[in-house]
Amino acid sequence: MKNSIFFAVAIFIGSTSLGSAAPSGKQKVDILWVVDDSGSMSANQKALASSIDSLFKAFTASPLVDWQMAMISTDADAAPQLGFTTVVNNQTPDPAGLLAATLQKLGTNGSATEQTFDPISIHLSKPTPFLRSDALLAVVLVSDAEEQSKQTADAFLQYLVGLKGGMNLVSFSGVLAAMDLDSQCPNEGWKYAGSALEKVITQTDGRLYSLCAPSWPATLSDIHTDIVRRLR
Repeated sequence: MKNSIFFAVAIFIGSTSLGSAAPSGKQKVDILWVVDDSGSMSANQKALASSIDSLFKAFTASPLVDWQMAMISTDADAAPQLGFTTVVNNQTPDPAGLLAATLQKLGTNGSATEQTFDPISIHLSKPTPFLRSDALLAVVLVSDAEEQSKQTADAFLQYLVGLKGGMNLVSFSGVLAAMDLDSQCPNEGWKYAGSALEKVITQTDGRLYSLCAPSWPATLSDIHTDIVRRLR
């Protein structure tokens, strides 16, 4: 399906780091944004971009959280959009503006075969300063399309376990539009119940939000709250 945004956030904890060291006492989180760039997603991308500053304000109010952010698309053949070669963190000038500009530049001409599992596996399997082994990795997904990766949900979950050593170290949440999630989503062409995305979100104790009538500030605030909760 072409009209979907996929927003992903992933969270890791480990013992050594490929990124910079955090100040003593800080909890690390690596936030991965997976944004679908297919179809008629311009309005959704603009809505997310216009609200993203609220998430950064929330993290600014959480001084003991050492965060990094990166962005990829749901096009498995596309290069990472942000944060995989140059770290984006709380030392980056205007990170909210940077992510908003990246969303606006992303566009909607990507593959109509939206994939999440495969691009995440491809990009996180390569050395990158974004991925710190002693950081929490959280995946938050925003999409109105079903998962179309070649990997099954079970294979993707096994990949995450192998990457981090345990499912308790990974969170995968979703902001989704499916015909069985919201009365305002009757025309979506897939059902969440029984889907690969339901399995991954459930197995990682992730959060679920509706994309059909989103309040982005409220959704981003809850995403922040959930990440901070997992860091404790």
